[in-house]
Amino acid sequence: MALPDDAGPLAEVDRILARLEDPLLRGVALYWRGKLRKDRLPGQRDIDPVEIPDFLSHLYLIDVERAPLRFRHRLIGTQITEWAGRDATGTYVDEIDYGPHRETMIAEYSDVAARGLPRCDDLEARWPNPDYKYYTRILFPLASDGRSVDMLFCALNVHPRGHPDG
Repeated sequence: MALPDDAGPLAEVDRILARLEDPLLRGVALYWRGKLRKDRLPGQRDIDPVEIPDFLSHLYLIDVERAPLRFRHRLIGTQITEWAGRDATGTYVDEIDYGPHRETMIAEYSDVAARGLPRCDDLEARWPNPDYKYYTRILFPLASDGRSVDMLFCALNVHPRGHPDG
């Protein structure tokens, strides 16, 4: 079933692009948009690291497990690992102390997994270095079968200290 032009993943990524100024995150959003088809979401097989070398250090992949619903860090880019002061690859989101942000993070991941719509958020980090306190994160759904989200394709970039818009 095709969605109306003003609903669905294409419309949502276009809304995100309309407000997203960060060149790196815009590049990631445009890449995912280019993989989207009217009748199906892209899958992990559609994402080719060779096509996006400039973004790799800012990307992370989250496995979506069902019954029960859980999220596992499959891959975390080197720049994110440096900012966070740790590499969470292989761990579940609910196993890491994200403080009060953990439940919100799980709810946001759950929303993307359930609705199949991308999202973009300006957030405050609990990272060791206060210079990297604010960041923008984008979450894109991936679905091996084109419909049921089984992975999240994500990217983030930090903002200068003190203001999410730079």
